[in-house]
Amino acid sequence: MCWESVIWCNNLRFVLEILYFISGIFVAIGVIYSIRQYILSKKDVTLKYSREINAVTTDQLKMFYTNVVPLYEEIKNIETGLFYFDEKVVLVKIDDEKILESANGYYASLNNPSFYTEKAKKILINIQLMSANFKFGCADENMVKEIILDKYLCIFEAIFPLLIRESDTSLYQSCVDLYNSWRVEKKSKQNKNETEELMEATKEIKSFKVNK
Repeated sequence: MCWESVIWCNNLRFVLEILYFISGIFVAIGVIYSIRQYILSKKDVTLKYSREINAVTTDQLKMFYTNVVPLYEEIKNIETGLFYFDEKVVLVKIDDEKILESANGYYASLNNPSFYTEKAKKILINIQLMSANFKFGCADENMVKEIILDKYLCIFEAIFPLLIRESDTSLYQSCVDLYNSWRVEKKSKQNKNETEELMEATKEIKSFKVNK
């Protein structure tokens, strides 16, 4: 009877070991499956997010050419008068007293200031919205930068006299930050190109002297 109990216990232990081993395999499979599902879901979320970003960016680009550029075309030929905008300044600040003083002089020189104000205000609201979308990651500025950079800089400079005269200029900080960022980037590229051209010219001069 004892031997039968021993054999029964050994068989039970053997069966339990097999079940434990099999359960380990199922647990491992379950973990692998869960990880796979997590990766797939993460990719799906990333893809959806990327699509949303692209969609918003496309909308911003469309808005820029539909709502902003036509308004700019109406005011770009207005005499700039006494408006001060120093190209040597690296970053434009909305609390610059010198620019504010000149902006006031600019308004005084306009024949139809209400026309300019109406158009410039609409432009300002639109570019602030676009800039905020870029700033907070709702749209990708790198997708449109090469397309609208030069135009945006010109438009911002055209409506800056209005912006700096606003009662609460902090509301438009995003479009100022975007302007400064793109302006610095453009100037950096220009300086790099000018340096490369100067180096190339220097090489040619040296080569000419040697050959001579």
